[in-house]
Amino acid sequence: LKEPNMFMFKQWRTVFVMASVMLLPLASQAASFNCKKASKPTERAICHNSQLSQADEAMNETYQILMGYDSDKRYIRNEQLRWLRERNQCGSRVACIGKKYEQRIQALQFQVEQYH
Repeated sequence: LKEPNMFMFKQWRTVFVMASVMLLPLASQAASFNCKKASKPTERAICHNSQLSQADEAMNETYQILMGYDSDKRYIRNEQLRWLRERNQCGSRVACIGKKYEQRIQALQFQVEQYH
């Protein structure tokens, strides 16, 4: 009986995060980093695009949740740094950056769900 409820919770959480990424383009921009210090083309693109900024916030929130659970914080941090290098390969291409965020959010959510 508890298993279907947990499944439903996980599904709704996934829907919520993806909706926040895709359906909130009018929300104020609030990247997880200081846009005044954005130096890379990818960072500037995120700061100038509300959907990418929302995706960055959603990814950061999920990452912080995972860091709260995971005992191997070094591995998770290194994985995040690897992903940031990969994301930055997109330059200022919005579609590429958006796809990288979608993939990363899904990967982080999967890891978080392992703790539930």
